[in-house]
Amino acid sequence: MAVFRPQKTNVCELNFDDTFTFTLPLHEETIRDIAKIAGEQVKKLKSLTAEDDTAFDEAYNSSLDAIDDILGEGAADKIMSLFEKPGILEAASVITYISEEYSEQYGKNLKGYKAEGKVPPATARRGRK
Repeated sequence: MAVFRPQKTNVCELNFDDTFTFTLPLHEETIRDIAKIAGEQVKKLKSLTAEDDTAFDEAYNSSLDAIDDILGEGAADKIMSLFEKPGILEAASVITYISEEYSEQYGKNLKGYKAEGKVPPATARRGRK
C-alpha cells in the first residue's frame, strides 16, 4: 500500500547577496500577507512628497517593519546592512524581491500539482447515476 508523506520542499528560500538566507513556507496565508504588505508599501511610497521629510522616515521605518513581519524580527536590519546607504528605495527593492520570488516559487510548486488525472466515466462510478 502506498503511503502519503507530506513534502518538506514546499518552501521559498530567499537569498540576500549570499550573506543572509531566509526560508518561508509556501502557504496561502503567507502569500496573502506578502501581497497585502507589499500593496500597503506601494501606497505609502506613492503618497510621498519631497516637502514632507517625516513621511520618508515613516515610510522607511514601516518598510523595515514590513520586512520583519514577513521574514522575522531583525531580518530588516540584517538585510539593510548590505547597502552602503540604506533608504526607502532599497527597502522597497527588498520588499519587491520578496514578493516576486515568493510568488514565482509558489506558482512553480502549484503548477507541479496540476497533473492530469484519469477519471473513470460517470457510469463506472459506484453509487452515482
